[in-house]
Amino acid sequence: MGEHDCVGGVMMTFGGVPFEAKRGSLRPDGPSGSGIRSAFIAATALSLFVVSGFSYADDRADDAGNAATAGRPAAAATEWPEIDATTSDDDDPAVVTASPSAPTTGQAGETPDAADDEDPRGDSTETPAAPATKSGTAKAGTATDAGTAVPFGLVGPETGTGRYVYWNLRVGGTTSASPLVGGGTFELQFGGTSSTASWVNPVFTVVDCVAETTAQCTGYDKDPDAGEFQVPDGAVGPEGSLSIPSSVRPHVRVRPASSPSTWLTDGATWSFVTSTSTWLTGRFSSTSAASLALSNSQAARVGLTWDLRNGTTTASPLVGAGAFELQGPANGTGSSAWSATTTFRVVDCTEAPCSGYDSDPTPGSIQVVGGATGPEGTIPALASNLYWRLRPAASPAQWQSEGLTWGFVTSPSAWSYSGRPAGANGSVYLDMGDLVAASAYVTWDVRATTSESSALIGGATFELRNNAATGTVFRVPDCRQAPCTGYDSDPSPGRFTVANGATDADGANPIVMSNADRWGYRPQQSPTFWDYDGTLHQFATGTPTGWTTMSSATLWAGSNGAYSYDFGNIAATPISLTGTMTVTVRKRVLANPTSVDGSVSSNIGTTSTYTEGARFRLYTNLSGNEPGDPIAASWASCEVPANSGECVITVPGASGGLSGQRFWVVEEAPRPGSPAADTYANPELYVGDAQSPGPQDLRRLVGLTRAAQNNRADFLPMTASGVSGGTALTNNDERPAGSSATNAESGSFGAVANSLKNKTIPPLCTNLKVAIVLDESGSVGRTNWDNMRAAVAGTGSNSVMAILQGKAAVSILSFDTTVTSGDWRFGTAAQPVQVTAANRQQIYDSLNAYGAGWTNWDAGLSAIENAATTFDLVLFVTDGAPNYIYANGSGVVAGGAGEVTLRALEAPIYAANAIKHKGSRIVAVGVGGGASGATTGKNLRAVSGEISGSDYVQGDWDKINAMLTDAVKQATCTVPIEVDKTEVVGATSTPNRPGWVFGAAKTGTHGQLVGPTPATGTTTATNGVTWDLNFTAAGQSAGITLTETNKPDWLLTDVACTVGGIHRDVTIANGSVTIDDLGPTSGKVHCTFTNTKVQTGALSVAKAFDGVPSGYGNVPFSGTYTCRLGETSVSTGTWSRTGAGAGATIATTSGAAYDKLPAGASCTVEETAVDGRPLTQNSQGLPNSSWIWGEPGYAPDGGEATIVADQTANVVVTNTTERAYGAFSVEKVVEGTADDDLVYGGDWQCVLAGETTVTGTWSTGAGETWTSPTEEDIPLGAQCSVVNESTRPSNPVADDPSYTWDGQPAFSAPVAAAVDPLGVVTVTNRTRRVLGAVTWTKVDGANGPLLAGSAWTVVGPGADGPSRVVTDCVAAGCEGPDRDPIAGRFRLEGLLWGSYTVTESTVPEGYTGVSEFTFTVGQDNAGATLNLGQKVNIRIPGTVAWQKVDGSDPATHLRGSEWEIRPTNPTGAAIAVTDCVADVAAACPSGGRDVDPAAGRVTVEGLAWGEYELVETKAPPGYRLDATRRPFEITAADRDHVFIEPIVNTLRSGPVLPLTGGLGRDHVYLAGALLLLLSLAGFGAKRLRAGRITRRA
Repeated sequence: MGEHDCVGGVMMTFGGVPFEAKRGSLRPDGPSGSGIRSAFIAATALSLFVVSGFSYADDRADDAGNAATAGRPAAAATEWPEIDATTSDDDDPAVVTASPSAPTTGQAGETPDAADDEDPRGDSTETPAAPATKSGTAKAGTATDAGTAVPFGLVGPETGTGRYVYWNLRVGGTTSASPLVGGGTFELQFGGTSSTASWVNPVFTVVDCVAETTAQCTGYDKDPDAGEFQVPDGAVGPEGSLSIPSSVRPHVRVRPASSPSTWLTDGATWSFVTSTSTWLTGRFSSTSAASLALSNSQAARVGLTWDLRNGTTTASPLVGAGAFELQGPANGTGSSAWSATTTFRVVDCTEAPCSGYDSDPTPGSIQVVGGATGPEGTIPALASNLYWRLRPAASPAQWQSEGLTWGFVTSPSAWSYSGRPAGANGSVYLDMGDLVAASAYVTWDVRATTSESSALIGGATFELRNNAATGTVFRVPDCRQAPCTGYDSDPSPGRFTVANGATDADGANPIVMSNADRWGYRPQQSPTFWDYDGTLHQFATGTPTGWTTMSSATLWAGSNGAYSYDFGNIAATPISLTGTMTVTVRKRVLANPTSVDGSVSSNIGTTSTYTEGARFRLYTNLSGNEPGDPIAASWASCEVPANSGECVITVPGASGGLSGQRFWVVEEAPRPGSPAADTYANPELYVGDAQSPGPQDLRRLVGLTRAAQNNRADFLPMTASGVSGGTALTNNDERPAGSSATNAESGSFGAVANSLKNKTIPPLCTNLKVAIVLDESGSVGRTNWDNMRAAVAGTGSNSVMAILQGKAAVSILSFDTTVTSGDWRFGTAAQPVQVTAANRQQIYDSLNAYGAGWTNWDAGLSAIENAATTFDLVLFVTDGAPNYIYANGSGVVAGGAGEVTLRALEAPIYAANAIKHKGSRIVAVGVGGGASGATTGKNLRAVSGEISGSDYVQGDWDKINAMLTDAVKQATCTVPIEVDKTEVVGATSTPNRPGWVFGAAKTGTHGQLVGPTPATGTTTATNGVTWDLNFTAAGQSAGITLTETNKPDWLLTDVACTVGGIHRDVTIANGSVTIDDLGPTSGKVHCTFTNTKVQTGALSVAKAFDGVPSGYGNVPFSGTYTCRLGETSVSTGTWSRTGAGAGATIATTSGAAYDKLPAGASCTVEETAVDGRPLTQNSQGLPNSSWIWGEPGYAPDGGEATIVADQTANVVVTNTTERAYGAFSVEKVVEGTADDDLVYGGDWQCVLAGETTVTGTWSTGAGETWTSPTEEDIPLGAQCSVVNESTRPSNPVADDPSYTWDGQPAFSAPVAAAVDPLGVVTVTNRTRRVLGAVTWTKVDGANGPLLAGSAWTVVGPGADGPSRVVTDCVAAGCEGPDRDPIAGRFRLEGLLWGSYTVTESTVPEGYTGVSEFTFTVGQDNAGATLNLGQKVNIRIPGTVAWQKVDGSDPATHLRGSEWEIRPTNPTGAAIAVTDCVADVAAACPSGGRDVDPAAGRVTVEGLAWGEYELVETKAPPGYRLDATRRPFEITAADRDHVFIEPIVNTLRSGPVLPLTGGLGRDHVYLAGALLLLLSLAGFGAKRLRAGRITRRA
C-alpha cells in the first residue's frame, strides 16, 4: 500500500485530497522530509476534522490525493463532501466511509458475531492514524513513527486474496484511533463448522509481514502493512498450507504468540499487552461471507517510553536530540519517596548503535529499559509497584536537530508525567506520554497560484535578511530532496522553512533568528527564471520584486524559545518558449595551434580523439555574472558525438520568456566509459597579471553566452578578436567583477581544452627515462634559478639527481621564450644519460647558465612532445605564469605586456596531452612567487594531473623530493621501509624520539634488503631508520620483520604500520612485527613503535558474598585478569580464592608480573569458574541444584581497575545466588492410528530431596510437547515424572470404532527439571484395529457337495468404490478377497464395522438359484469369524432329441414310433416315449413325453443328470423295428443332448397281389400314390415352418 506523505501538522483528506493543518488553514500537503513545520494548531484542526466528518480511501485509486506530492496541481475541495455510511460487499472493503450521524462498523460480506464485531479498520467514527515522518514501527501513544503507521485510506485488507481472516495489532488501544504497530507474531487456529467450535490442529504461526507489496509476503500474513494481519485461504507457512473451507461457517480464533515475548522494530523493543493465553474467537457470519474480522490486539514498547514532538498530538512530527531528566524508582508519589531516588539524564539516541540510557535510535522516540547504563549509573530493574517521573532537561535550553534549532514548549520546571509500569515477565512497560518542542523559523511557499490548494512549484531561489537595511542578505535556494544542506530545511519542492541556526550548503554563515527580529524576503533578482523538473518558471505578473518584511515583531507565534512566522504564498508560472538560439560547444584534447591569431579551424584542427562523450549543460546567470543553478531541462544539455568534437544546445524561448537571458555553459562529468572519461575538465584557469594573480583573474570555462535572441548562434568558448570562425569575446563577462584580465587575454583558440588524465608509471623494475624541463625565464629570477639548480642537481643526498642516481637515465631541458638545441643541458631529446656518482658534478655544472626571456610553456613541452625518446617521467619545473606562445607571426606576446593569456595555456595543455598520449607521466613543480597559491595551481593542474601533491607540487622541494622518491622507488620495484619511535611518559606522548635501535630481516626468497650495515639502525630526532626492499620482476613477493632493541624500564605498547598508506594489522611478538605479502607495487612500509616508560603498581583480587546461605560457598572461585596499556596487552594471568575474603592467589602467565604492572595500565578481572566449572547453572557449594550462582558483580564496575604507580589496585568480585527454577516437558506419542486432534492429559509431580513436591496437570496432543509453565516454580534438578494419563478419548478414531486402545499408556523414566535443554517424559499410547471375518459355502442342493464356480458382489463399508467382487479361490495362495483355497468355500477377512449385502453375481454352470444375504460386523462379532452357512444351488434338468426317417429317403420323417429311455447310471424306471404328431406342442399328450409336435421328431424334457439308453420299442407302421441301444448322458456341460444322425427305419416287404383288372386298377393305384405324395409334401412344409429340427455338433 502506498502512503500520503505529511510534513508537520496533521495529515487528513477532504474529498480525496490530502491536507495538513498548517498556520490555521487547510492545504494540500507535499512529500515528507526532514524539514519540520509548526504544528501548534494540529490538535484543533484534528478535532474540527473529526467533528465535521471524514472519508478515507485507498490511494491506489486516489490520483487527486497524490497530485500535490507529485508536483501536479491537485483539485481543491470546494465544499464538504457528502458522506454516506456504506460498506463494500466484495472481498476487499477498500473504501470505508462514515457519517457522524450514522457511524457504521462491520466487515464486508458479514455480520460479525458478538466476539468479532469490530470492523477490520476499527471503529469508523474514529480518526485514523496520521502518516509517519519516518519509516519503522509506531511508538506507544503515537500514530506516526513507523512504516507501520498507516495514513488515511490505507488501512484495511488487501484485494485479491480470496476468503480470509483479518485483525490488527495496535498501540495505545485497539480501535482505529490507535496506531498500528508491526513485527508481532500470533497463533491462529480453526474450529469446526457446527454451532459449537471443535478446535483442530495445527496451530498456525502468523508473523507480521512488513513489505512494499503483497507479493513480497511469504508467510501466512498477506497484508504488507505493518500491524495488519490478513490470512487468506491457501496461505503457506511453517505449519504447511492453510485452508479456509468455503460454503460453510468455520470458527476461528487468534491470540498473541508467547514466543518471542518481545521483538525489536526500528530500534524499539515491543511486547504484547493483550494476554498470550486468551484466544480471541469469531465465526464467519454466513456460508457466503468472504471474510472474518477478529478483535484487535494491543502492544506496547517495553520499558519506560515517551516521545518528543513538534505539536500537541500524536500526529505531530517527532523531534530528535532532546535531553530529559528521569527520576525513580520511588515506592510512592510523595516528596520523601522521590527524594530517595536517582535522577538520570537521558539524551535522545538518534542513530544506532545507542550507547546511553535511550535504546531507541529513532529521533524523538525514547525507550529506557532496566539495566541501561549511563553517567548516573545503571537503571534498576523495572517493577510494577515502583514509580517513575519525567521532565525536560533545563540545559541545553536549545539544540540543533535536522537543520533547526529547537526548544522545549513543555516546561522544564515541572515533572510532566509520573506513573508505574504495567506487565510482567520481562515485558514491563510504561508510556510516559509526549513532550512538545518547537523552533524559531519563517516559512513561505511557491505555488501555481497564491491559493493553498494549488500545486507547489519547486526550484525558486530567494533572498532573506533581517529588517536592518545593512543586515546580511542570505541566498536561499529551494531544497527539493532530503537531506537538505542549505538554509531551506524543507525538502518539499516549493516549500521553504528557514530556521534559527540554519547554515549555507557549506555549513557556514549561520542565521541567528529571534522573536525581536523583523525578517523580510524577496525573489532572487537574477536570474528571474528557474528550472523545475524540466520546465522553466518565473514569478507571476505582479509578484513584488522588492522586500516583503514583517510589519511588527509581535507577529511571531509561539513561546519558550520556539517561534514561527509564515510569509504566505507567492505564485509562479511556466514561461513562454517561442523562438530559438543555438549554442555550439567545441572541444579538443589533441590539437596543435601554430598561430596566435588565424581561424578556429586552423588553430584547433579536426582531431576529435578523447572528445566523444563529453557533456555540457546550461546554468543560470546570477547578478554580477556569477554561475547559478543547473537547468535540468533536457534541451539545456548536449553530448559530443563520435568523430565530431562539438555538440549543440538549442535554447527555446529566445524571443519569448528567455529573451535577453544569458547562460553559463558548464562542462559536466562525461558519459562513463566514453573516450572523454579519460580526460578531466579545467573549469577555471588563471589569466591576466603574471606576477600577482588573484581570484578576479580567473577565466571560467566553458563560458557565458550572449543574451538570448531569436536565431542567434553562439560558439563557445569565445575567442580573442584576432581569431576568426568563432564568437568573439567582447564584454569581459566571463571573469569576476574587477578582473584585470582583458578580452584578448581571456580569448580562446576556439575549443574547450581538456586535459588528458595523467599516467601512472608501472613497476618497470628497470631504470627510468626521465626528462627534466626547467623554466629559465626572467620571472623565475637568478636566485630562484640557483635554488632550483641546487634542488635538482646538487651534490647532496636530497637533490633530485641523488634520488635518480643509479635508477634513471636523464635528459635536462631549459626553456624561456624559445627552445633551441643548446637548451638540452644534459642528455638529448634522443638519448637520456644514466645518472651516476661520477657525472653528478657534470650535471650540476651544466645548469650554471641562466636566460631571462619570456615564459613559453608550449615551447618547453612541445620539445618533449617532439623528442625521439618517450620518457617515463617528465618533471616540469616553472613559476606557473606562461606569458608567451610563439616567436613569429602577429602578436609576438599574446595579449601584450607579458600577461598570462588563455591561449598561452591552451597550447601547452595540448602539448602536455600529446606527451601523456605517448605514455609519459608529467609532474609539474611550481617555484618562485608566481607559482604559489591555489589560483596558479589551477594552471599547473591543467598541464599535469588532477591531484595536488602528486601530479603537481608548489614551492615545497621536500615534498617534491619525497614524492619523487616514492615514484622512482615504485617504478623501479623498490619498497621503502621506515621505522620511527614514539615515547609515552605518563600522559605525554612524544613522536620521533632518537636513540632507539631497530633491525630488519627479509623473509621469503625474492627481493634484496638494502639499508644500514649491519642491518640495524638508530633513530634520530629528525629521522627514523630506513631500508629498501628491492625486487627485480613483477609478481615477486617477500616479507619483512622489524625488531626493536628494548631499553630497561620501557615497555613496547603499540606498533602501528601502514603499507602504501593503508593500515596493516600487525602482531607484536617479542619486540618484533612481521609484514608479509610485500611486492613491487606495495608502496612504502611505515611503522611507528610506541614505548611507554614503566612506573609500576600492583593488582589484587578479593571475593565477597551477597545473599549466599549461611554455611555455604566454601568452594574455589577462579578467573582471569588482563592488563592493557593502550591497545597493547602488558600482562595476563589467573586468580583463585576459596570462599569469601581478601587476598586471592594471582598467577601471571604472560607479560609483566601482577605486582609489577605499568602505571596507567587498565586491568580487567573476570570470574570464569566456581569449583572448576563454568558459572552458568552452577550449584557447586550451594544447598542443592536449585540454587545457582548469579552473575558476579565487580567493584569497580566491570572489574576494571587502573594501575597507579606504587599502589595496589583492588578488584572485589561479589557473588550472589539465585533460586533456580527449571521446567520439563511431556511428549505425547501415539503408535498406531488415531485422530490428530485428540487431546490427552493427566497429572505430574516433581520431587527434590528435602523439598515439597510440586504437582500439576499436563495436556497436549499426539506428536506435540507440553512444557511446564514457569510460574510452577519447579526447583532446578527436581525429578519430574508423569503420574497418570487421566484424560484420553474413548476411541482413537472418532468415526471408525474398529480402532481401540491397546492397553494402558506407558510413561518413560522421570527427568530432572532443567533450563536448556529440557528433559522430556514420553507418554506412549498404542492402538490396534479389530476387524471382522465371515465364511459361507456354496453347495449342490441342500447339504450337497461343495460347488465351485460361483462369484459374489459385496456391498459395505469395506468395499472399494460402490462394491467389491468376490471370486471363488480354488487353490493355495489366494490373492483376492476370498481367502479359502477350497472350491465352494468362502472366507472374507479385515472387514470394517458396518452392514454388508452379499449377492451371488455368477451362478455355477448348470445350476439355478441366485443367493443374496446380509450380515453386520460390529462390537458383538468383531475379532471373530461369522459363519453364514450353506448357500444352495439346484441343478437344471436336461433334454434329449432325435429324428426318425425313412432309410430309403432320409428326407422323409416317419411318424408312429415309440421308445424307452432307460436310466443306466443311476439306474431307474424306463421312460416311455411316443412320437407326438400334432399341430402345436401344447397339443402333445403329457404322457407321451415328446414335446415336439412334428412327426418323426422327438424331444424329451425334464431328464435328471445321468447316463441313459434310448431304445425304439415300436417302429412306424410298415417299417422294421430298430432295437439298437443308443447311450447318452445328461451333464452340466451337456444338458440338452441331441442325436445328430437321424434314426433310420426301413420298409417291410409287402405281399404280391394278383392282377384282377386291366388299366382301371392301375389308375386307382396311381391316384392313391399321388394323393400320398401331396400329403407328405404338405406335412413336410409344415414341419419346416415349425423349425423344430435341432442339430447338435
